[in-house]
Amino acid sequence: MCNRLCFVLFFCISLSLLSCVGQSAETDFPYDLERPATYQKLPKVLEEISGLAYAGKNRVYCVQDEKGMVFLYDLDKEKIIEEIPFGDPGDFEGIAKGEDWIYVLRSDGKLYSFRLPKTGGKLGIINETYLNLGPQCNAEGLGYDARNLRLIIACKGLSKSKKAEKRFYEVAIRPDKMKANLIFSLSAAAIQDPINWLDREHYEQSVTNLKKVKTFNPSGIARHPITEDLYVLSSAGKLLAVLSENGKLKRIIPLNPDRFRQPEGIAFDRNGNLFISNEGRGGRAVIFLFTYTRIKRTKL
Repeated sequence: MCNRLCFVLFFCISLSLLSCVGQSAETDFPYDLERPATYQKLPKVLEEISGLAYAGKNRVYCVQDEKGMVFLYDLDKEKIIEEIPFGDPGDFEGIAKGEDWIYVLRSDGKLYSFRLPKTGGKLGIINETYLNLGPQCNAEGLGYDARNLRLIIACKGLSKSKKAEKRFYEVAIRPDKMKANLIFSLSAAAIQDPINWLDREHYEQSVTNLKKVKTFNPSGIARHPITEDLYVLSSAGKLLAVLSENGKLKRIIPLNPDRFRQPEGIAFDRNGNLFISNEGRGGRAVIFLFTYTRIKRTKL
């Protein structure tokens, strides 16, 4: 009788532990994207905000996809505190900050780079480089990788086919020549593999679910300062993909379309807190801040 009771207790405890392991795997993500710490509506000029880069001191650099201008937005003062014109109007889709340099990417692969002027100083030489991304890239995301001193570019591509490959490039930061090299590709079809989805059951009961995701078109990219993973936004399908630095798909997080109407800008501060911006789509654009929570793993 005792042996049978002990076996039953052992069996129940084992099931409970396995259940906990399964739950931790499902929720192993350091942000609660349903509960932003703060959010701010942006000025009208940033209605079509298309890129973000963290500037320090709770400020962000922004670009929008029409004006050749960088906007420095102060999140504490809730206003634009500086405007830096760098070029003619164009389709600007990404911005990155590295040390004291700013990099802005146009959708056709033209990269602008310039050293940040001192307060009150004039802008110096603006470097313009056409990167060899090919006509099918349609560049949308630009991120800075401080550890490897490189820029990372995400291509939206021109095809909406689930078989289409989305390409990612790196650009080593060199004073003599900026050249793009393909580092990996990601299949839009791979996004639908349920093993990569976070909290799949929750999202299958909501507006965003596997069946409704027809494609994956990168719209923003940033490298996490602590985990070093690549975070890739896709406005199409309302998704956030987490990749390793060599392009291995680690996690897919569906985004609430009521909150993320058109997510295109993504950035992190040094503490890992996450910023995501949404275009206004006829209204006011918004920046959300999500607090980074370190995942605690229990050894069994």
